[in-house]
Amino acid sequence: MKKQVRFLGSMIHSLQCSLKKRFRGIFVNVKMSSAARAEEELPFADPLYIRAAVLDPAFSMMWLQHDVLVTDDIKNDIADMVKDLILHEVPPGTTLQSPEYQEVERQQEQSSGLFSEYRKRRKQDTTSSPETQLNNYFGLCCGQA
Repeated sequence: MKKQVRFLGSMIHSLQCSLKKRFRGIFVNVKMSSAARAEEELPFADPLYIRAAVLDPAFSMMWLQHDVLVTDDIKNDIADMVKDLILHEVPPGTTLQSPEYQEVERQQEQSSGLFSEYRKRRKQDTTSSPETQLNNYFGLCCGQA
């Protein structure tokens, strides 16, 4: 970007340095930068920031494809790492919907009202795994499903 601008080159350089310093932890997590020391406390190094971006439908994995300047193999590794981070947060043996919730849903489907037809037509896959749900989410966010 600095090469395309005739004026304010020093300001652009200062802003780039500031961003690299402030968000270094994110850059290290997406392998755009390397950590100088293993014990060094990097700002924004918590994987929570990456999970939050991925789980926001406005961003999903699009930022990874467009803004992370690494090879496609590394991008695929990062995408797999993020999926594993998200799935790691799901407790083992998690039931997707409790029996009480399913009973309430069934009663609502039988009742008449503004959303009764929507509830009858809505697909409910209560047996899918969290991994399947996550893949469906990524497909919807990227417009593939």
